[in-house]
Amino acid sequence: MARIYGYLRVSTTGQDLSNQAHELVGFMAKQKLSLHEIVEETASGTKSYKDRALGPLIDKCTAGDTLVGCEVSRLGRSIIEIMEILGVCLKKGIVLRTIKENLTLDGSLNSRVYLFCFALCAEVERSLLSARTREALSARKAAGVTLGRPRGSLSKSCLTGKEAEIKAF
Repeated sequence: MARIYGYLRVSTTGQDLSNQAHELVGFMAKQKLSLHEIVEETASGTKSYKDRALGPLIDKCTAGDTLVGCEVSRLGRSIIEIMEILGVCLKKGIVLRTIKENLTLDGSLNSRVYLFCFALCAEVERSLLSARTREALSARKAAGVTLGRPRGSLSKSCLTGKEAEIKAF
């Protein structure tokens, strides 16, 4: 029996999955479909899909299953990785569906062309975002703003309060 899996991802802990979850539930209700399972995670799209919850989810899927995500960029941020994900899904007989782009990626020529275009857009956006961040940091540094923690400052970390244990080790 074919199953439908939902995949939701945000990049940082400061972001919220509730908008994606709302979109997914609304989409499923509109399509009169039911989800077998929803997989949620907080992980950068630059991290390999195999090292995120998406990898084990794809491994779990079998021929005829459907993987639904809110948009192509939630799968990954590079053309190569998104195309690899699509290739693995097609080889296994898994259908990919996206809500925002309203795509059904089932291995047809049209779905491959659409996916390539959206993957290219996701990669360009990531590059532009990275460039804007570097430019903003350079401008702040040129303006004399000290970036990062002040030298010698002690900030809390997962090791704070475990100094004695560390020294004993």
